[in-house]
Amino acid sequence: MKRSGTYGIAIVAFLGCSSSASAHIVSTRLGDFFTGGLHPLTDPVDWAVWVAVASMAALSGRDSARWLVLTAPLSLVAGFALSLFIGTRAGLTVDGFSLCSLGLLLASGWRLATGRLLFATSAVLLLRGCANAAGFAVGADTFLYASGLGLAGYAAVTLLSALALRLLSNESAWRRILVRVIGSWMAAVGLMVLAYGLRH
Repeated sequence: MKRSGTYGIAIVAFLGCSSSASAHIVSTRLGDFFTGGLHPLTDPVDWAVWVAVASMAALSGRDSARWLVLTAPLSLVAGFALSLFIGTRAGLTVDGFSLCSLGLLLASGWRLATGRLLFATSAVLLLRGCANAAGFAVGADTFLYASGLGLAGYAAVTLLSALALRLLSNESAWRRILVRVIGSWMAAVGLMVLAYGLRH
């Protein structure tokens, strides 16, 4: 009984002496890194583009997918920097057109050469980097935001490409059909985004 009373007094004393905690990481400089990394993860268009890009890379072969791991984050960061420099951002019309184009290429089942694949995917990811500049607040740390954005793109494209390569490792016809079906879905989503962008 005495021990429980002692514990109670100690808890009351601790609470009385403690000060308010300032644990808002968004208010710290490191918060800009997380903002840059989380912003594309909350945008369905980014996820659709990443799935389409990773699937195209896997369809074109392992070597092409390895190059994409390097060019994807660089393209995102370059697009972000370009948007800050020229002050423009890609709209829904551009997003819809690029996603529809990727989806149609994927649905066709074409195996693009590495150079053509990297050119097409880099252009689309460059536009997505421009679009993600919308989450950049005035006064935020540019380097940290760009680093978070690039790391998110690297992780997403790497994991999705590995998953797609694993899916296509077996030469079963239905697996390639599944990838082409995914492409048709991406094209359909692109058409919807394009129509919404043109309407507004």
